[in-house]
Amino acid sequence: MLAKLKLQLSPTKTRVVGLADGTAGFDFLGFHNRWVPVFQNPRRRHAASWPSQRAMQAARQRIRDLTPRQRVGLPISVIVQDINRFLQGWIAYFRYGNSAKQFKSFDRYVTHRLSRFISHKHGRSGPNHGLAVLLESKTQLGLMRASGSIRYGFAHAGGERVRRAV
Repeated sequence: MLAKLKLQLSPTKTRVVGLADGTAGFDFLGFHNRWVPVFQNPRRRHAASWPSQRAMQAARQRIRDLTPRQRVGLPISVIVQDINRFLQGWIAYFRYGNSAKQFKSFDRYVTHRLSRFISHKHGRSGPNHGLAVLLESKTQLGLMRASGSIRYGFAHAGGERVRRAV
């Protein structure tokens, strides 16, 4: 079929993955895909996807790029606005899946990075001063959170309402 379309598989990117045991998975379009056991019944499995390691590293790098020491002279609101602009798109792309664990970890990273930035801005060392400033604000300075933004769809199977990831 590929030859008919004048396409060929890339030998460096193509591999066979055995999904039966649940230990192997594959990355596709920034998601890591794998068969995982159902929490209530470990004998059953379902397909799960979450941001791949490469996608998480790229997102962390983008946050580092938005919070360098060279930008300390800018108001915090501008930095938070830039971070939120990135987070809005990143969260919208990865929220359809099983990303809760990765989102929680990424939220901690963004909070830590921004708190270090605020500390540097105020001439303090370490993240504690910045974290205090960030947490004192009731809105956390308007910083978006990835946690709690995951969306699930509903499927109807035989008249029964079944919850599944979209």
